[in-house]
Amino acid sequence: MADEWLVPLVGEGMSQVPVPPGSLRLGAEAVEAGRRRKTAARQRVPRFPVLSMRLLLLVTVLLSLPACTDGAPPPDRAVDARVAAATDRLSTSDAGRRVLAAIDTHGGLATWYRNGPVRWRYRYARLDSAGAPSGEPLDTRQLVDPWSARAVHTLAADSTVRFGWTGAEAWAEPSVEAVPTDPRFWALTPYYFVAMPFVLADPGVRLESADSLTVEGATYDQVR
Repeated sequence: MADEWLVPLVGEGMSQVPVPPGSLRLGAEAVEAGRRRKTAARQRVPRFPVLSMRLLLLVTVLLSLPACTDGAPPPDRAVDARVAAATDRLSTSDAGRRVLAAIDTHGGLATWYRNGPVRWRYRYARLDSAGAPSGEPLDTRQLVDPWSARAVHTLAADSTVRFGWTGAEAWAEPSVEAVPTDPRFWALTPYYFVAMPFVLADPGVRLESADSLTVEGATYDQVR
């Protein structure tokens, strides 16, 4: 799984999706964290011969990669804090309480976060205004981490074409032009269908109660 999570560095044969002004960028924080780790290491160990500039550059780049590329489970304390915040947020409305009950019935948020990445194949058939197939289906194998919101898509027809989301920005390889969709839009869109009802606990989701719905004699609560 570790290799699947490695996000390609932007270089020959790879490209980064342009990021609009105001988008969240983690590069500076990661570099600063790397600087602090290297400073602490110099204080603890004897000095060694000076490394080549090329090796120092490689170390800096590796320290700048997104954390948790090995698929390690999140810390229990962090999970508990996120679940508590979501529970408090959802408990403030009738619609939120209904969603929280549905999540608990499906195993609960803590289990969802701790179970690690989810995998599936998603074949999306695009339709025109008349409901007829339009163009080639978008068929990808997907790997998504619910905890970090990182996603990796691999085209089912060509495993050399990949795209996804780092948790902060979109990426594509070998190029944006090789991907048959907008990586920024599609990286997590299928996930928000597959991962119901858990994704309704995400910050920023707005919920309200709707009229009940009767299907085949059974009545169901509705939330929108």
